[in-house]
Amino acid sequence: MLLGGVYSAFVATLGKTVILRVQTLLQQKQFALDLDNLLTLGCLIGIVVAGGLSTWFVQLAHVHNRPESVVAGLTVIDPGVAVVLGITILGEAAGAPLWAIPAFIVAGAVAVSGVFALARAQQTEGTPGPVA
Repeated sequence: MLLGGVYSAFVATLGKTVILRVQTLLQQKQFALDLDNLLTLGCLIGIVVAGGLSTWFVQLAHVHNRPESVVAGLTVIDPGVAVVLGITILGEAAGAPLWAIPAFIVAGAVAVSGVFALARAQQTEGTPGPVA
């Protein structure tokens, strides 16, 4: 479940990177096959690979876990990792006030702990434990 969410987040982040790059290419009307454009193609390949791995791990999680745990995990892990990637790689929180960083961390920790609590509660009911 964890790996499915992580790979889904990479699909979202790489997708945004490709969209921004294509917008830049269209504005500049510059379609040369240079290093930047090769990086864009690499991102497209990464989207396909990460998408396939995400699908595989989510299906594996559904086999070994209750649907509620899988959905809860993906609802928290996928956007959480995407936010971290967006902040660190794409600089999406560059204009955020300094107090927002601890708020992001606390909100993420609360969400993740809720998923782990749900998985633990379901495990004590006799269902299999979470699988990454």
